[in-house]
Amino acid sequence: MKLEILEGGDALFLALDEAKSWLRVIGDEENELLKSLILAAEQFFENHTDRVLTPKKFKATFLNEVMLLPRSPVIEIIKPKNVSVLWDHQTAQILGASSGEVEFRAGYETIPQIIKIWALNKIASWYENRENVAVGTIVSEFKKSHIDVVLDQFKVRRF
Repeated sequence: MKLEILEGGDALFLALDEAKSWLRVIGDEENELLKSLILAAEQFFENHTDRVLTPKKFKATFLNEVMLLPRSPVIEIIKPKNVSVLWDHQTAQILGASSGEVEFRAGYETIPQIIKIWALNKIASWYENRENVAVGTIVSEFKKSHIDVVLDQFKVRRF
């Protein structure tokens, strides 16, 4: 399966002012860094959960395989029209075919608040801890944090 983004993905899912307020950052010196951290949080979320934060249009090309759309939540299937779909708005599978192109839109129309809070916490952690170790009297590596456990409930469960 090959996946392409056809439209979308240009806007930040979290306003820069929201991140600055959460971090108590005044001024514009850190704006580019914060934008990078917001984009990184979006990529982290999407890679970890197979969900899309902001609506995007995709084209998936299948060749002799189950036609299970690889991103969620599915908003609509654009092409092909009038196909049989096993669809629970989290996952969609085109039935009766094993090859072809499918254009679809996926993403949140309104991002759940818990995801925004997760992202703000993740961004704050990256902003304050720019290395993967905490240095003090004892050096310890950060493991999966309580912040990232929130994402487990958003992982897409496939058919």
